[in-house]
Amino acid sequence: FCLRTLREAWKKWMLDYEKSKEVREKVKKIKVVSSKVNAIIEGNLEGNMEGNLERNVEENLKENIEENLDGNVEGTIGAFR
Repeated sequence: FCLRTLREAWKKWMLDYEKSKEVREKVKKIKVVSSKVNAIIEGNLEGNMEGNLERNVEENLKENIEENLDGNVEGTIGAFR
């Protein structure tokens, strides 16, 4: 009776150990995938921020140039009046 109980307990422990091992492996894989996804997201965010910054700078420069040209044209016309 005692040996059989020990054997059953050992088998149960081994099964639990194998299951926990499988779970640990799955957790490792999930962590790897998660870190890859995070890196992709960070890269996309950085790219978006850089793109937005470049676009804003270009738009601001264009507006400033247009305003300056308008001012120059008005000033020139005013000088000839």
